[in-house]
Amino acid sequence: MKSSMKIFLPVIFILLLNYSCSTQNEKMPLTTNSEEALKEYIEGRNLAENLRGLEALAYFKNAIELDENFAMAYVGFAFNNPTAKGFFENLNKAVSLIDKVSEGERTYILGVDAGVNGHLHLQQTYFEQLVNMYPGDERAHNFLGNNYFAQQLFPEAIAQFQKAIKINPDYAAPYNSLGYAYRPLGKFDKAEEAFKNYIDLIPDDPNPYDSYAELMLKMGEFDKSIMHYEKALEKDNNFVASYLGIAANLNYKGEYDGARNKLNELLTSARNDGERRTALNNIAISYVDEGKLDKAIDYIKQQYELAEKFNDKAAMSNDLALLGNVYYEMGELEKAFDHYKMSVEMADAAEMSNERKENIRLLHFYNTGSIAMKKGSIDEAKNKCDEFIAGVKEINNPNQMRLARQLSGLILMKEGNYEEAARELKRANMQNPYNLFILAKVYKEMDSTDLAKKFLSKAANFYSLPNLQYAFVRNKANQMLSEL
Repeated sequence: MKSSMKIFLPVIFILLLNYSCSTQNEKMPLTTNSEEALKEYIEGRNLAENLRGLEALAYFKNAIELDENFAMAYVGFAFNNPTAKGFFENLNKAVSLIDKVSEGERTYILGVDAGVNGHLHLQQTYFEQLVNMYPGDERAHNFLGNNYFAQQLFPEAIAQFQKAIKINPDYAAPYNSLGYAYRPLGKFDKAEEAFKNYIDLIPDDPNPYDSYAELMLKMGEFDKSIMHYEKALEKDNNFVASYLGIAANLNYKGEYDGARNKLNELLTSARNDGERRTALNNIAISYVDEGKLDKAIDYIKQQYELAEKFNDKAAMSNDLALLGNVYYEMGELEKAFDHYKMSVEMADAAEMSNERKENIRLLHFYNTGSIAMKKGSIDEAKNKCDEFIAGVKEINNPNQMRLARQLSGLILMKEGNYEEAARELKRANMQNPYNLFILAKVYKEMDSTDLAKKFLSKAANFYSLPNLQYAFVRNKANQMLSEL
């Protein structure tokens, strides 16, 4: 599995930079007054890099207890924390310590903070500086590669991962990242080679088998994928990602009860509320894929109740937005609007940065513009879209700009301006199967049957891990494809 944030944040990929006694222009040093804290941190970092986050938490916690000013340990504790509240609390603590750390650590932490606040270009600048400061640091290159990946700059990402591997062929993480970067380019043979190298380097860890299984899932080889996910679980029966992968395969085989049985195994064996929320969320997605959106609502509400128990307002805001998305797809637009509004209000009360809150307020223009478009209030929809675009330009976030193109395309489609709609949607996120489906519908209206079939096939056969946007359209795409 590719490391990524599971809460409602811009996609940010974790990479913790390494300690070395080499000269400063080779590796980034770590600032701590405790040799024991350093050892605990490195052990936690090694586990975290291979997605064994819950195990890593104990080591990061020990490092913090041994040195309460160990900024990088707070970053590690943040990214592997099972709650959104814990994530923000620990990241904020790391940011508060940047005047007490090395210039490299300061650059790294500011880059992480920029990305979390939606400033991917600013994050890119910080991590390019980091690579220039420490050109011999394989982890610095890997993190910059992950930033490029998040921006869908896949060739640039591949170049950075290859540099990391050249510096240290025994460093496992960039092999995993490299495999994922080849996938959206359709270079499945190269992705497979990267994942096999990843397995060879750390054969006793679950994630290499999980990543290979996800490639097989993407290729539609469901039984082979399940077999490798089971291998991952043989290595670690608590490896959450592999439960999700098996459930995805079973969903796509139409075996929904089997998928939810697997997710209930995860729910029963969950070690914390973060894992319980993950299980509930994926059960909801399974119901959406099956077309039972009312059942999905029930499970997202259970997810919300877990966050509410600990007053985790950041997670609650996310769940309210998810409910809004499902109500939107059900055509219950007033309920959708109410939940989007409550999501913003909850975020305003959460312990997160003002920039992050502003991003959620900005997203509200997209959501309310979508509702106006669906109602046929085109002028209102255009105004909301314009406000969204203006805000996105200020923070210069390419992913949010793709979202703006999506809304613009939907509005143009509603107006019957199909040629312009197609142009806008092609500038939206083509790694989102929802957009592939909408683009297919546009081509169908234009009587471009071959193009409609092409994009319907891409949408239907996207075969990602459980994903709400994919679940909304997968079976609809298959139905349209059969009709054409």
